[in-house]
Amino acid sequence: MACRLGLPVLWALVTCAPASIGQDQIEISEPATVNIVGLFKQADLVAVIRILSGDSEHYATTVYKAEVVTAFKGAHSGEKLYFGPFISYGVGSEYLAFLRRSDVGLNPAPATEGSGLHYGAIGRLFRVMYEGYSIMPIEYVCVFEGKEPSEQCADAIKVNAHQVRLPRALRTYPAEPAADLSGSDEKWVKKEALLSALVAYAKAQ
Repeated sequence: MACRLGLPVLWALVTCAPASIGQDQIEISEPATVNIVGLFKQADLVAVIRILSGDSEHYATTVYKAEVVTAFKGAHSGEKLYFGPFISYGVGSEYLAFLRRSDVGLNPAPATEGSGLHYGAIGRLFRVMYEGYSIMPIEYVCVFEGKEPSEQCADAIKVNAHQVRLPRALRTYPAEPAADLSGSDEKWVKKEALLSALVAYAKAQ
């Protein structure tokens, strides 16, 4: 299993053996594996969201503003929310998000308060869990089995199957594990199938 350095640890971690460099020891950690039901239970908010904008200039960490498209837990459709701290989410793109409510809000850095538009003081802030794996991109892809294009292509959700375990009833593609030394095993699951499972999880709460 590959271990990575330098990422903020937001949730439970599996700790690998310390690596020695000269006289210094560096503890290398990576996020624990979680199944999708456990992720649902741990999250304060579960929803399909659309990114409206982002701000990496005025706050100590990057903040995104998003709109809830479809809510499963802790939100309602049309609600606006703020989350962070990871980067590279696409403005206008949709994601399936499992987010945890932060214990503290976020204020603009004093030195930047007058430098252009920002969100102001954010009292209700959410955080992505498991070092970024709890937010999953939604795209139209053609990776599924079938003879016709209509069978091969569909809206789908990308999941790192190494970190987030799905039930066997939810088929993922490609079928073979990825040969990736980083520990990543990116799979696509049909959006309709995974969201139907989330509806069932929500009803069981």
